[in-house]
Amino acid sequence: MSAETDYLELVQHSAGYEGWADDMNANLEKIDIGFNQIIHSSNPLINGDMSVWQRGTHISTSGFVADRWYLGNAWTAIMSRQEFIPGQTDVPGEPKYYLNTNIVTAGDYCYFQPIEDVRSYSGEIISFDFWTYVNSPTTLEFVLFSQNFGSGGSDLVHTLASLDNSTLSAGWNNVLGYVTIPSVAGKTIGDGSYLSFRIDINPSYTGNWGLSQVSINRGSTSYPFKSRSPALEEMLCQRYYCKSYEMGVNPGTVTEINAEGNLWSTGADVTGYLSASFRYPVPMRVTPTLTIYDMAGSVGYLSGHNQSGSPINGIWLMGIGYSGTKGAKVYSYIPGVSGLECHYTANAELI
Repeated sequence: MSAETDYLELVQHSAGYEGWADDMNANLEKIDIGFNQIIHSSNPLINGDMSVWQRGTHISTSGFVADRWYLGNAWTAIMSRQEFIPGQTDVPGEPKYYLNTNIVTAGDYCYFQPIEDVRSYSGEIISFDFWTYVNSPTTLEFVLFSQNFGSGGSDLVHTLASLDNSTLSAGWNNVLGYVTIPSVAGKTIGDGSYLSFRIDINPSYTGNWGLSQVSINRGSTSYPFKSRSPALEEMLCQRYYCKSYEMGVNPGTVTEINAEGNLWSTGADVTGYLSASFRYPVPMRVTPTLTIYDMAGSVGYLSGHNQSGSPINGIWLMGIGYSGTKGAKVYSYIPGVSGLECHYTANAELI
């Protein structure tokens, strides 16, 4: 049903009895709220529902964990994808996953996501809304927005956000806040610039720290998380990082499923220079840094097959050529095989 139809039905309903003016005004306010949610739902954060985990779902080192979410300053912690119980009522919207950090040793733990192009929201007020879990009462240390002006650009600019409440109770907590992003007027902007959104937990806290349903919108009013289609969310993540492996398979796993390469039958095995080309699922932000794996999961090697069908792993990767934002080619000198194949990860992250 369209918004116009909803509006007409509300008007007709409101005009049907005494007190129609008050009722109509109340309904028009509801319509305004609905339109505002649509207008402000263009969340610049990617994977705010923690649904995409290309690097693995159980990680013990700092860096990217759930796609686009970077854990900084980790001491001793385990980061993992956890599932909500279907029908739970703690976090609205029926989310499927959340990012959990089991903090064993207290320290400066933070999560942040870089939003491409430091021009984003220049001189504007923006608001945020997210859900966070803790085992025991604690506080958020702060929420910080940082403007990184890229290679050769101006110095970093940090801006602390205003929080409605930084105190966290045991269990799930809804955190709201806003910030005015400084203008980029007069700044020098280089390649790879970004605006980052960062959440810091109290450095004395230990236990489970969960994040879910994270969103940002223009204006001083925070609106709840609005999900995208799973296909679109995955493609947005792949602009910054992608792999040849199945989505739920960790890079380096021993598997030929989705392997890239050229396998053919010539009637005889070939000794000589061979190459294998592949294309990325979506164009990447920049030409990515590639990591190549053979079918045994070894980094920096390729695999081949001979006429008998026997796999040959550990073929030396001589080089990567014709690499761009849409694909690349790998090559090597091959001793007696009928083709060449590999797996890859491609990293075009901003940090």
